[in-house]
Amino acid sequence: MPDEDTERVRRSFEAINQRDLEALIALTDPEVIALPRLLTVEGGVLRGHAGVRTWWESILAAFPDFEATVIDVSSVGSATVCNVLFRGRGAESDAPFLDAVWVVTRWRAGKAVWWKSFIDRAEALRAASDVQPRGDG
Repeated sequence: MPDEDTERVRRSFEAINQRDLEALIALTDPEVIALPRLLTVEGGVLRGHAGVRTWWESILAAFPDFEATVIDVSSVGSATVCNVLFRGRGAESDAPFLDAVWVVTRWRAGKAVWWKSFIDRAEALRAASDVQPRGDG
């Protein structure tokens, strides 16, 4: 299902840009493990739909105009590797930010079960090639 998974990635980022949390939740497994770059939580790990909601609320509180632009997405086994550009302005400072990252997502039965952001493409490709991600990392 590589083509379907790459389309799911695109739909995930469209949901973020359209502020459609329920569409994003619909693409994630109830027990998803997420390790985003742009959110600091104890241990850095978000779990389940509650974790996705925590990320959503936190990122939009910090950057109300948060936007994601998909540059490229490809399949690597049961994972997708997406080069994405995040941008926005700080809620309090109005300072602009621009962050280019690689997001690796593992899929099972049409749902994201694990995702992690990387700043290095080679590291993202290694993570996507792993048969099983190492726990939460």
